Parts: sequence; C-alpha cells; structure tokens
Amino acid sequence: MVPSARLVEALERHRVRLADTDSAIKVSGSLVRNVGLVMEARGVHVAIGERCFIENDSGQQFSAEVVGFDGGRSLLVAEGHGDGLAVGARVTPVGRAVEIAVGPEMLGRVIDGAGVPIDGKGRLGCEERVPLFGRPVDPMKRALIDAPLDVGVRRRVLRGVGPLGVLRVPDRRSAAE
Repeated sequence: MVPSARLVEALERHRVRLADTDSAIKVSGSLVRNVGLVMEARGVHVAIGERCFIENDSGQQFSAEVVGFDGGRSLLVAEGHGDGLAVGARVTPVGRAVEIAVGPEMLGRVIDGAGVPIDGKGRLGCEERVPLFGRPVDPMKRALIDAPLDVGVRRRVLRGVGPLGVLRVPDRRSAAE
C-alpha cells in the first residue's frame, strides 16, 4: 500500500513542528542494581559508549557511560564518584557518546581526564565538540617518520622500548591556499 501525498505532507508538517519545539520527550529508566563500579539500569534504550545522567534523591546528577548489556538491563560505569546513588535512582540517556570540547583555547592549559581545567585559569571557551574515542587512523596510510626524536638523557632506554620519531605533517592552512 502506497501512502497518499496528503498523508506524506501531513507527516512532514508534523515532523517539522516536532523538530522546532524544545519540549522533547525525555525517556528515563531506573537504577536496579549496583555491584562495585558497575551499575545496572532498566527502562532505557541506549548504545554502548553513550552517556547517561543518574539523579539521586537530592537531585544531584552523576554522569555515567554505557559499557554493556545483560538481559534487559544496561550496564553503566560512573565517570566520577557515585556517592549517594541508590536503587531506584533516575537514569536519563543524553543521546550521544562521550564528547570533549576542543579548540585553540586549550593550548597551554592543564585539564583532567574529562577535559575540565584544573589549572585555576577558569573555564575553557571551546565550542567544538568531538567524540572522546575517535576513529583510529590506518597505520598504512600515515605519513612516514623522517627524523629521530631526541628525548634527552635516557634516550638509550627509550630506544630499547621502541623507536621514536618526528612525523612531518603538512600545515592544513598552507595546503588550502
């Protein structure tokens, strides 16, 4: 059965209206079990690597990453401490994988593993976000290393572990001109 043109138009208008509203439906599940560092949630439809927020009774939110599944449950690991979380805590998927802000504002700054500045110079003003776990580069398509990397006094020890070298990458700005 082929849908009529009027039905297709009505569905498209409805889709556009939904896209324009900020009141998206938020689906949440609940924490059903916590064993060591792994938490189990039920009632959320998530993918591995996706970020979720878990809210405790006092309204404090904790960030967690989906690391697996067991039956109808999603397995989560908190990205920080999970103090105060108990069975029944609300679990809300964010809808995307773990991301980090990047940009020239990061140069010279000291950040922790989550990309939060710890150098006392305030927040980062980075607007671009990229997945924390990027796509690996094919080693056969990388540029060749053309010069050894001088690492200082203990270079003999480091050379015994593996060769180190300087990779010459063409400047993107000069290539675009």
